Parts: sequence; C-alpha cells; structure tokens
Amino acid sequence: MNIHRNARLAACAAAVVLLGAGASAQAQHAIAPDPTTAPDPRMMKLDRNGDGVIDKSEADAGLRKVFDQWDANGDGTIDAAEYAAGGLPSRPHGGTSH
Repeated sequence: MNIHRNARLAACAAAVVLLGAGASAQAQHAIAPDPTTAPDPRMMKLDRNGDGVIDKSEADAGLRKVFDQWDANGDGTIDAAEYAAGGLPSRPHGGTSH
C-alpha cells in the first residue's frame, strides 16, 4: 500500500512541477513586449501627457506634416502601432506587396 501511495505522491509532485513550469513560461511570454504595440522611446518623448498616444498638439513640426497619414484609423491620435508603421498602410497578416 505504501508503494502505491508513494507513486501517487511522486506523480502529483511531478504534475505540480510541470504545471508551475508552464505557468512560468506563460508569464515570461506575457511580459515580453510586442514590437508592434510597445511604444518607441521617441514616441514616449513626444507623448507629453503620458496617455500612450500622440495627438496633434503633442506632435513636433515634422510629425504634424504627416499626422493624418500616420493616423491610420483617423481617431485624431497616433498610437504605438501607428507610430511603428511610420505612416505605411497596414496590410492583413500574411499579406505581401507586389
């Protein structure tokens, strides 16, 4: 009976270790910055009020000239993804240009 109990305890301990390792890997993945949405340091400098987007009043002279082109969704602000795209039109994932 003790052999079966010890085997069950070992199996449970192994499961806990494996689950913990999986959760740890997920946590590490979750905090990795996404290059398409993580703010560029230059963008963060322009974002004077710290709301995570640049509006026209925060844009420098150069960005103001192309603001409407960079504001892909037309909401009056440039978010991290729009800033990273640099005014390029967005394409569906997996799309190619010809």
